[in-house]
Amino acid sequence: YVLFRAERPGEYAVAGRGSVIVQPGSVYDNAISRLSSRYDLSKVFGTGTLYPGNALTGQQAVMLYAVLTKKDTQITGLTPVQKASKLGIGDIISAKQLTGYMDNQSSASMAVKLYCAKANVNPAKMKPTRSYFISNSTQINTRLYPFVVLSLDLNIAKLENRKFDALSRTTAGAMLDMVSKVLEKFEK
Repeated sequence: YVLFRAERPGEYAVAGRGSVIVQPGSVYDNAISRLSSRYDLSKVFGTGTLYPGNALTGQQAVMLYAVLTKKDTQITGLTPVQKASKLGIGDIISAKQLTGYMDNQSSASMAVKLYCAKANVNPAKMKPTRSYFISNSTQINTRLYPFVVLSLDLNIAKLENRKFDALSRTTAGAMLDMVSKVLEKFEK
């Protein structure tokens, strides 16, 4: 709520940058603070409280990508599929994610796409600097596998006991942490 005193009769507009309230005590506090100081995360998560442990929806992921690439005004009025296509991430985010929640393989892939967009590099031309053994690689969608390997190589995502948790839902905090790591690479 905004309270102000009007000096004269007339029409008034209240303009302000949206803000997101973050649930305190999260391991993602630094990443979220860094991002919210530079980008309007209320366009992604609304103006309420951001719970970093909540699962990230596909539509939130698409909007996050749009906000971080400063293309959010270009996708107004489009359907979720059209938004993903216009942003160039339609090949990594399927209808399943757009109508539901993001899984870790799609989120890691989207973070790599963000890296490529910021670096102005074609993702097809990127190659990892070393080989990775992923013991559960059969769980990773073959279309997303190159992006997952690149996310490991760029230190955006990690293996745990040589496994990548491809199919679990990505939390909002984990996604914000991944994209924050990407953006940090361009601030140095």
